[in-house]
Amino acid sequence: MGPIIRANRHSRRLHDFCLLVAILFLSFAGNAIAQDQDVVKVVQFKDGTTVTGKILEMNIYTIQVQSVDGSIVTRKFDDIVMIQDKDEVVITKNIIPVHSFEIGFEAFHKEYKEPDVMNEKGMMYGVGLAYTYHDKVMFKAGLLVAYGEVDYENSGKLDGIPDRHVELRGLLGYDFPIDPSFLITPYIGLGYRFLRNDAAGMITTTGARGYNRESNYFYTPVGIALIKMLPEGWTLAAEAEFDYLWYGKQYSDLSDANPLYPDVDNQQDQGYGIRGAIRIEKKITYSAIFFEPFIRYWHISQSDDTIFTAGGTTYRGYEPKNNTTEIGARIGLRF
Repeated sequence: MGPIIRANRHSRRLHDFCLLVAILFLSFAGNAIAQDQDVVKVVQFKDGTTVTGKILEMNIYTIQVQSVDGSIVTRKFDDIVMIQDKDEVVITKNIIPVHSFEIGFEAFHKEYKEPDVMNEKGMMYGVGLAYTYHDKVMFKAGLLVAYGEVDYENSGKLDGIPDRHVELRGLLGYDFPIDPSFLITPYIGLGYRFLRNDAAGMITTTGARGYNRESNYFYTPVGIALIKMLPEGWTLAAEAEFDYLWYGKQYSDLSDANPLYPDVDNQQDQGYGIRGAIRIEKKITYSAIFFEPFIRYWHISQSDDTIFTAGGTTYRGYEPKNNTTEIGARIGLRF
């Protein structure tokens, strides 16, 4: 039997809405704990006190119990040791920690396309670090560093181009506990994405010389995260996010390809990203291990123009519109 909850009408509507959003966009379902308002429970707290009565309300932050003498007791959910019914343990403390740190190792296939111009694709491997704070307000700071090699294809081909990827993110949200085992957190934040493609000194199959390119993107992520706590230390989580690009800068070292050309930069600040992930986590003693498949997609519009002259000829330089798709998975530990 699950813990007993009496939800008001607003909570019921919010619960139904959240489940619908999860099913439609993430195929993520969480079942509310069964409700039975007439069963008397024995709630034991860390300070040794116990309250016997009916549970009126319970979420991951507070519990409200109407004791047998009619008084109403409200305590922090974190203070609960256990809830019992006829000597059977109904629920033990299973709450999101206030502070958590994680390290994850990821691999993903990257494909970069400039439609009707060129494409690059290859495998990337990275390490991610994150700190998360949960106490009604959610804050998360993360860093990803990845490296790999991509293969270029246009009129000619060039394999094994070194490719680097660095991403910094800070997120701020608010936790809405739907029931003691289901949490929904909408959030907004700030992100910085750095990409570098080092093709200087390399030559394609048609004799074209490569050059180094660097991308810098600043964007605002807006998303929603769902966490469902399952029995025996398992947790299922899902996340969907839209990223609004508001500033981008491209640097192209054209002199690597031709000493007569100058190095140029282009402003490229129109575009968006979409990302989603599903996480399966298992608690092990003082930490938890997780596995997280993900997909990340970016669409960037054409940049502004840079006009330059080389060898008496005037050129128009710009970055074409492009799409990047990254599909992969992470595995790691959370402390």
